[in-house]
Amino acid sequence: MKLLEEWDGEFDLITWVPISRRRKFRRGYDQVELLALAVGTELEITPVPLLKKVRHTPPQSGITGDAARRANVLGAYRVTNPDSVAGKRILLLDDVITTGNTMVKTIELLAAAGYTVMPIIGIRNQ
Repeated sequence: MKLLEEWDGEFDLITWVPISRRRKFRRGYDQVELLALAVGTELEITPVPLLKKVRHTPPQSGITGDAARRANVLGAYRVTNPDSVAGKRILLLDDVITTGNTMVKTIELLAAAGYTVMPIIGIRNQ
């Protein structure tokens, strides 16, 4: 499998950028968690939830302007149980990357908790 050939040995675990509890309740699932489970199955690695969305925010896709998008994700996420796997190299998944503000903020949080964040899988929205 191509994914395994490209990413094998470069990270220790997989995690994802979660959606809010409210959005997950309304939708019935977290699409990025499902993506993480599929990637994890292919790589034979169980994804680990390292992030929690602690504040419901409007979707980034509906917000215009880089400053407004940055403000939208400010304080929206926190790292769960940072001591359990600190120092690990992680592959962080998100579904859509537009300006990258969500990814930047979550990478900063994970790095502050002691993780090394490896390249990101996502769909670049242009």
